[in-house]
Amino acid sequence: MDEQVVLTHQNVYFTVANILVLNEKNQLLVLRRSEWKKIPGTDYRPDLSRATDLPGGIVGDDRSEDVTTGALRELFEETGIEASFDQARLAYAETSYREHGERSQARLVYLLKLDDTPTVELSWEHESFEWLPIAELAGSNYLHSSVHRRAVDYVMAHPTIFNI
Repeated sequence: MDEQVVLTHQNVYFTVANILVLNEKNQLLVLRRSEWKKIPGTDYRPDLSRATDLPGGIVGDDRSEDVTTGALRELFEETGIEASFDQARLAYAETSYREHGERSQARLVYLLKLDDTPTVELSWEHESFEWLPIAELAGSNYLHSSVHRRAVDYVMAHPTIFNI
């Protein structure tokens, strides 16, 4: 008789959502991470101090929120920018398996097109920001995350779909 295997949500899957924030000039909001104080011997993640980043983080994990609401929450927490649910559009998604923790990860990247350039109020997670033309980022390695680079490339390869 086969033994039943029970997998919990926590061990199997988590979702990270980021947002491509574009202003009225089609400039992308790019954040720069703060210095990271790694805990020796306990933290497996690489040092991402001062790496480029997009607003976002883990969403829907032990929360009563859907992933879009979570992405907008992360946007507000990290930048002070408020946006409504209907303004964010899912633009790119991929999944991968993470050996550390033995679980799958979904990466969602939303597009938020704004009619202006909002005031940005950074949280402790980031030390600076800049607005860069998204067209110049396509095909480049300026963004640290390969997922972020692929999302930008995908959006720029489909300008009519995303109204860029």
